[in-house]
Amino acid sequence: MGYADLHIHTTFSDGSLTPEAVVARAVQNGVTMLAVCDHNVTGGSLAVEPLARAAGLRFVRGVEIDALYAGRDVHMLAYGADFDDAALTALLRHERWALDHMSEVLLERMKPDYPALDFDDYLAFPHDPAAGGWKMLQYLMARGVTSAPHDGRLFYPRYGVTYEDAGFESIGEVARIVHAAGGALILAHPGEVFGRVADDAFMTLVEEAVHAGADGIECFYPTHPKEMTERLLAFARGHGLKITAGCDCHGVFGDTDIGQTQTDEGLIVL
Repeated sequence: MGYADLHIHTTFSDGSLTPEAVVARAVQNGVTMLAVCDHNVTGGSLAVEPLARAAGLRFVRGVEIDALYAGRDVHMLAYGADFDDAALTALLRHERWALDHMSEVLLERMKPDYPALDFDDYLAFPHDPAAGGWKMLQYLMARGVTSAPHDGRLFYPRYGVTYEDAGFESIGEVARIVHAAGGALILAHPGEVFGRVADDAFMTLVEEAVHAGADGIECFYPTHPKEMTERLLAFARGHGLKITAGCDCHGVFGDTDIGQTQTDEGLIVL
């Protein structure tokens, strides 16, 4: 038994790794249980699945879904759902549209300050999956507005384009649809969403998110301090919740590697 990594991104969303590269890296790093969770799209998971199984890995279908909770955008990991389910397909189509529409709104708001930006030019701009990130970030670099991919992310809040106002569904609605499609819904990287201090206020937010519809928690995550991981594990075990691990690897568009948490597959409850 090796490691589990159930949160990886591919070129199908904002990661730079192809499906083939994901599987090769997983095998190289001793990962034996694998899931791809691209943002509001299932193509990456479906492309990796046969490759992972051919390599002898235990594979779980997954997708990362934006959802609203307590006035903020939270990421939910759906595992084992029927990707052909009509309601789930409609949900993901809407969430993906909302995510991409944020960039279109940003572009319109930035145009008066940056004459080099043009909507038709943006639509025709070729996104390079191997570079990682999303189209708008690459476009801003190509037109000289930014010098690094992550710099473009700062313009969204600066111009009032927020995830909270994008039109994502609530955790409760996402949970309803995912459960009806036979899947389980996991609260992703709570330390990134609710803060990296495992105090009582943090745990209250986690508990309320679970009550809103989450079936489990991504307890093992690269930026989670040891104390946070231990509290999350204790809470999950005490409430009979599912337990997952993920490194949220985006290839060159991030600083984590597949299998980085080195979480034994036997610790996963899914």
